Amino acid sequence: MLNVHMEQRVNLKFIVKLYGNECLSRRQVFEWFKQFKEGRETTEDGPRPGRPTMSKTDNNIENIGLLDTVTLKGTIVEAVKAKVTEV
Repeated sequence: MLNVHMEQRVNLKFIVKLYGNECLSRRQVFEWFKQFKEGRETTEDGPRPGRPTMSKTDNNIENIGLLDTVTLKGTIVEAVKAKVTEV
């Protein structure tokens, strides 16, 4: 039977072969290890502070429409003029 350290190395080698460049970083491994050692049970990410990564609002949708106008007409000034005449 393998000793504990050898078994851990075999597990790590398997993970690297399985995930390749998509493996967790060293820092992430240490952080997860610490959390599991402290009693964490779940493997799901917890909530993160700060802005959401994406947001869909009426204002954002309107701004995307404005960007389309910029792309079609070529300048920001023309896009703003077009938006003002709509109002």
